[in-house]
Amino acid sequence: MDAVILKSDRITLKVPTASDAAALTDFYRRNRDYLQPTYPTFSPGFFLEDNWRTRLNSAQAEFQAMMSMRTVIFDPTGQAIGVANFHSFELKPRFDCLLGYALDEQVQGKGILTEALSAAIPFVFKTFNLHRICACYMPRNERSAHVLRNQGFKVEGYFRDYLRINGTWEDHVVTSKLNEEWRPEDV
Repeated sequence: MDAVILKSDRITLKVPTASDAAALTDFYRRNRDYLQPTYPTFSPGFFLEDNWRTRLNSAQAEFQAMMSMRTVIFDPTGQAIGVANFHSFELKPRFDCLLGYALDEQVQGKGILTEALSAAIPFVFKTFNLHRICACYMPRNERSAHVLRNQGFKVEGYFRDYLRINGTWEDHVVTSKLNEEWRPEDV
């Protein structure tokens, strides 16, 4: 399966390999303080290149096994500027997955994530025959709410104390987008 999902003048979105470990390590190091309020507490090893090489090898294996599709957003210079991760695939009977993402602080508000998700979501629906993609965000995260709304995600509920983020249990708004073109494989 081809690992490049989208190539435009502004970004390349691809399923990374272990050779992208340095770029991903750099992304998280540059954005550590910016991302920490919306992430679980980072472990010291999180920012090591060997950690990312191991994670990317696992991500490739999961992608080939149709268990997840983790992607990295690169700018034209090859610098990693974001991630969009489709994970926890349940192919039968739910045909769904979870979506999580992060974007470099320096490129916020420029439509980069929208461009990446606009390509990735149809790719995931078609390639993996999924019916639903779920995404959650903290109620105070208006940027995420806006991005998901613009992608056609609908609010479905509210999870109290859903994830332990930066050392604190955080509530999350639950959203999903349905694949209106989904068809059973046996038709």
